[in-house]
Amino acid sequence: MPELTKEDIKTMQKAIEKYQSLTGWGRIEKHILTYISGIADMLEGGEFQRIQEVLVDILDYFERDDNAPVACFWSGGLSAEKWNEAWRDL
Repeated sequence: MPELTKEDIKTMQKAIEKYQSLTGWGRIEKHILTYISGIADMLEGGEFQRIQEVLVDILDYFERDDNAPVACFWSGGLSAEKWNEAWRDL
């Protein structure tokens, strides 16, 4: 991993603050499947296909066990969109 500069850290902090503002979530805890769904959406079509496949398998496991709230899927997708939006303008 490359060493992070102070400027890198400031940029990340700005993105996180903007993301929290866009979603209104702040530091509110969300269901773990919301995070997994959001990350899987962000990785879709990228270079980390195997990781994305594993995350989809995890989501599928919980869904087959009837332990996956539907809101996790749409809010995860929304989360990925807002994260990309937060980084776009920095």
